[in-house]
Amino acid sequence: MKKTRRWLAMLLAVVLVSSNVIYQLGTNMSASESDSTTEAQQQDDSAEEKVQQEAASNAHKKDSGEAKVQEVNTEEDKNASDTSKKTQVTEKTEKKQEQTAKKADTAKKADASSGDTKKDSEEKAYKATIQKSKLDGGDIKAWGSDGKKETVAYTDSKYMKEVKEGDSFNFEITVKNSFKLDKVTDQNNNTIQPKKVDGNVYTYKIADVKSDKTFHV
Repeated sequence: MKKTRRWLAMLLAVVLVSSNVIYQLGTNMSASESDSTTEAQQQDDSAEEKVQQEAASNAHKKDSGEAKVQEVNTEEDKNASDTSKKTQVTEKTEKKQEQTAKKADTAKKADASSGDTKKDSEEKAYKATIQKSKLDGGDIKAWGSDGKKETVAYTDSKYMKEVKEGDSFNFEITVKNSFKLDKVTDQNNNTIQPKKVDGNVYTYKIADVKSDKTFHV
C-alpha cells in the first residue's frame, strides 16, 4: 500500500514536472515566434519605408529634372525669340540702309546726269561771229532757230552770237543807197551763197552748226 502511494506520488511528480517543462517550451516557442514575427514586421516596415523614401526621392529628382528641362526649354525659347527679334531688327536696318543707299545712288546719278547734260550743253555751244565791214554800206540782222531777229551791234568790230550744236544761224543784209554787196565769206575764205535775195535784201542761213563760224561781209 505504501509502495503504491509512493509510485503514485512519483508518477504525479513526473507528470507535473513534464507538464511544467512542456508549458515552458510552449511559452518559449510562442515568445520566439512573436519575436520573429515582430522582427519580420519591423524588417517589412523598414523595407517599405525605404521603398517609399526611394520612390519619393526619385519623384523629387524627376520633378527637379522636369523643372530644369522646362527651365532650359524656357530659356532656349527666350533666346530663340530674342535672336528672332534681333534678326528682324537687323533685316529692317539692312533694308533701310539699302533703300537709303539706292536713293543716294539715284540722286547721285541724277546729279551726274544733270551735270553731264549741263557740261554737254556748255561744250556744244558754238560762236557765230560777223566781222564789221570796212565800209558802212548797210544794216545786218541775225537770229537763231528761234526766229527772233536782232540788229547786229558790233563790239570791237565784231558781232557774236552763241549757237547750240545742230541749230541754225541766220542773218540778212540790207544794202543802203548806192552800195552793192560784193560777197560773204567764212573763216576759210569760202564764199557763202545767199538763201534768198529780195531786191537789196540778202538772206543767209547756216544750218546744223557744229563748230565756230566767222563771216566777213
